[in-house]
Amino acid sequence: MRSRDLALVLGRGEWAAAGSYPRTGIDESIAAHIGAPDRLYFYGYQWWLGRSLVRGREVVWAAAAGYGGQRLFVVPALELAAAVTAGHYGEPMQLWLPLVLFNRYVLRAGKQS
Repeated sequence: MRSRDLALVLGRGEWAAAGSYPRTGIDESIAAHIGAPDRLYFYGYQWWLGRSLVRGREVVWAAAAGYGGQRLFVVPALELAAAVTAGHYGEPMQLWLPLVLFNRYVLRAGKQS
């Protein structure tokens, strides 16, 4: 998936520049399929599902994770998509740094309704 294709997820399958994809396929891919209610993260179909606390409000997101710290984040409730590219191959920070950047800078800068 290219970064710009995140618009398909936000649009639940519809985006003029890329055509369309079945809405049920998008909804199903970002729904939790593995995990339990007491866990912090869940897993959909190729998406990690989680939540962040921003200004006292819970924000639910989906993220595709790649090697080295590559992350594609989608926050449907905020109509927000973000791509984090990194080159921390083989380093422990590749696991946590993208989420820190997303929480600290992207979510805090976004419009909260």
